[in-house]
Amino acid sequence: MTNLHKVCLLAMVLALGISEASGQFVWIKDVHNPVLTGGAAGTWNYHVDQPCVLFNSDSARYEMWFVGYQSGRPGRIGFATSTDGMNWTMYPSPILTPDSGTWDSEGVEKQRVIREHGQYKMWYTGAANSTLVPASIGYATSPDGIHWTKYSGNPVMSPSTAPWEAGIVYSPSIMPTSGGYRMWYGACDVSVS
Repeated sequence: MTNLHKVCLLAMVLALGISEASGQFVWIKDVHNPVLTGGAAGTWNYHVDQPCVLFNSDSARYEMWFVGYQSGRPGRIGFATSTDGMNWTMYPSPILTPDSGTWDSEGVEKQRVIREHGQYKMWYTGAANSTLVPASIGYATSPDGIHWTKYSGNPVMSPSTAPWEAGIVYSPSIMPTSGGYRMWYGACDVSVS
């Protein structure tokens, strides 16, 4: 290949890359929105937010875990399925709930779910009091995405003595690697008066 060909090829790759990059920022809201709405007033899922969606190729469906609130805390994690990503069927009851008197008694939320070798793994945020400080990250597993077992050693990550994460750690995002997992998470130092 001549230098001219290499330069032309490089220019073409750059041009395609720039057009692809600029196209990534153009989003059009779907006419089907909202695709998931809350339940009736007074129900555990009156308000819904914080979706986490996976496509399960074994069942050929989308699976969503979301947080439901009655009117305020505590948050509970719910489950819904869809074959097209627009029309969802919500499981009638929460699939992960706070445990009274524990580190997550004030709510479970900001969940991230992955599926490995037929098993679901969830990392989620929990807090023990209404100030939400400290907030920590817990872990749970499930064979079907609906019935979950919380890890007995929870929380798996708690605030540390580092100033930037001394108050709360929350909203984990997980990536499996060949040596385990990588986690990205939010954190901050929050003073409680």
